Amino acid sequence: MNKTSAVAVMIHAVSPSLKLGAGAAIQIEGLGGAPRQAKVAFLPPTIDESTRTLKVRFELDNEKGQIRPGAFATVEMTLDLGRALAVPESAVIHAGAQQVQHLLTHVFEL
Repeated sequence: MNKTSAVAVMIHAVSPSLKLGAGAAIQIEGLGGAPRQAKVAFLPPTIDESTRTLKVRFELDNEKGQIRPGAFATVEMTLDLGRALAVPESAVIHAGAQQVQHLLTHVFEL
């Protein structure tokens, strides 16, 4: 078995940024070592309405046959999500069901 595939469940918000052939790093649970390089091999044409997710298939090398069906993995990708305001997690105030961030727009010196 030279090649194998991995399926990752991803939130729909990233779907516009996903492209066939895009690279990813996949860490297979229990195999240790460096993450394995993979590429997006299939993008589903629809989004699961009940979970608002899509199942993206990646293809990666499995020359030694170490990756087995059913193994868990973590996928990391670098995606261009456009411009957005980013704040450190420590700046977010968790207030029940809401997450609040105060933005300081003016500093007055006396």
